[in-house]
Amino acid sequence: MSGLDILACGAHPDDVELGAGGSLARHAALGYRVGILDLTRGEMANNGTAEERDGEAKHAGEILDVSVRLNLGLPDRGIRLTDEALAKVVAVIRKYRPRVLLVPYSRDTHPDHRAAYVLLEEAKFSAALAKFEGDHPPYRVPVLLQYFINNDERPDVVVPTEGYIERKMAAIRAHRSQFLYEPGRLRTPLNDGSLLRKIVARDRYFGSLIGSESAEGFLWGAPRRTEDLLGLVYKGGS
Repeated sequence: MSGLDILACGAHPDDVELGAGGSLARHAALGYRVGILDLTRGEMANNGTAEERDGEAKHAGEILDVSVRLNLGLPDRGIRLTDEALAKVVAVIRKYRPRVLLVPYSRDTHPDHRAAYVLLEEAKFSAALAKFEGDHPPYRVPVLLQYFINNDERPDVVVPTEGYIERKMAAIRAHRSQFLYEPGRLRTPLNDGSLLRKIVARDRYFGSLIGSESAEGFLWGAPRRTEDLLGLVYKGGS
């Protein structure tokens, strides 16, 4: 298995679609190898079984044209920075050697998203350590970006998703147990449409920052080096 250009990670099987689905679809269409790592099977959700969610995640990944979708099977509502969990994430990073690692926003109101950020950030650091034991050689991820779900702030990086928003929404709706209300299901902010309306409005706002119909925003959170200030102009900076 060859490496990945982008590895997007989420606490639950629908997190990546909500925060970065359009960007993944865009980069897959550009020919990049894109992957998704779900830390849990989302078994503690109000609706849907772990088995249902496994199938939904597979379908959503196919819609986004990802090269690989993995699930670590960590306990939902039980993501912790343990030696075992850290080793599992480090193994994935070292095996697939992504150039860009996408992780949940560190200040999201959902405690699982915050816990996922801590675990993933720690794994990025440990993956580069020669003395951190594992089956794959050490690897230093060049770029880590945070994506937004429930909360956001002004992004450092904005990716236009015009032309890919329909695919993003189709991937989200592939998680039927979460976003489609049916008799026998509990009413939640996910299946009553309120979260999806928020996601669409935010994508439109981020798009307005760069003159696009829609976009997704990310936090880099670190200074960006350039050897040539004019290079920023050629790369579309300001």
